[in-house]
Parts: sequence; structure tokens; C-alpha cells
Amino acid sequence: MATALKLIDISNSVVICCILENMNMYNTQLENMMQPKNDMIRKILQLILFTSSMCIMAAGSVMADEDDLVQLQFDKAMDERESGKVYDAIKIFENILATNPYLNRARLELAVAYHEASYYEKAMEQFQIVLDDPETPESVRLAILAYIGQLYSDELISLADIAMEQNNYKKALLQYEKVTKLPSSDDNKVKAHAGMAQCLKMLQLKEM
Repeated sequence: MATALKLIDISNSVVICCILENMNMYNTQLENMMQPKNDMIRKILQLILFTSSMCIMAAGSVMADEDDLVQLQFDKAMDERESGKVYDAIKIFENILATNPYLNRARLELAVAYHEASYYEKAMEQFQIVLDDPETPESVRLAILAYIGQLYSDELISLADIAMEQNNYKKALLQYEKVTKLPSSDDNKVKAHAGMAQCLKMLQLKEM
């Protein structure tokens, strides 16, 4: 049933595309998909996941006891993540995927949980698995790519902040500059410009 769940989970791309188009969020160009606010990117992905859930409910299929257990585990993981227990949620999502590797809904939620825990490389790995799946609809691919752009921006900000703490202002400046060239959230762009100003100030003081 894992494969069947996966097909129901992310297959209704027509419905998803219509919803995104009505909200003026879905375009054929990736740059238009990458909205300036991180919350908006999150909402795009959440909308797709929510719509997928509605497709499962509408299908009205009778699930086996094993699949009922998977659903209970999934709901538990979602509750844990929403309540701030992201590490507990990660463990549950990982357990689900250990026995249901084709359940991309769980994989996408695990990727989001990894991101929230600042496990950027792990998040990227999970997103890439879904992107590599030939059955993943184009609308889902674009949402994931938009989310990845923000994920990369968050990682650069984190690396720059660490470099600042180590007084490595040249390295921090380089990371902040990269953020300004990405379709990052407004919050990250503000942090990046402020960080660049601080780096330049500290480098000037060193030269005096």
C-alpha cells in the first residue's frame, strides 16, 4: 500500500496547479516561484502537502491495519513538529520511511523538519530524492526548488554568523554577499546587508 499512498499523495497535479494559479503563485519560470518571504515559500509547500492529504481523504479507500498504523505515526510526527519537538518528529518520520521508502509525503515533511533543525544537508538529500522521482509533478518540483533556495540562504547565513564569531570577517563577508544574490527572504537579506556592513567596519578597523 505504500506505493498506492505515494501515487495518491502527490499525483493530482492538475488540482494543485489550479489552486496555485488562482493564488498567483504558480508560474512557468522558477524565479517567479521564489517569493521574497520565507513564510510564503513555506505556505506554498504546505499548500501542496495539504492538497495531497485532501486527495487521500477524497479517495475514500479502505486502508489496511498496517497503513492505519503508518497514518497514526505520521500524525504523531506532525504533532511533535508543530509543538516544537522537531527531533522527536524526525525520528518518527525516519522510522516511517525505513519501512515505506516511497511515501514522498513523509519524505517532504522530514525534509522540512531537518530544515527546522538546521540539518541543511540532510534536508537537501530528502528533497533531492523527491525531485529525482519521475512521478513527482512539475508543480511539486517548483515548490521544492523554491524552498531549496531559501534553505541554501539560511545555511549561508548560519555559516556567516559562525565566521563572525570566529572573527573571520573576510569569510563572513563572502557568505553574506552570496545571500544578497539569492532569492532569499526579506529577513535574510536584511541580516546579510547588516552583516556585510559590520564585516567591512571590522576589516577597516584592522587596517588602521
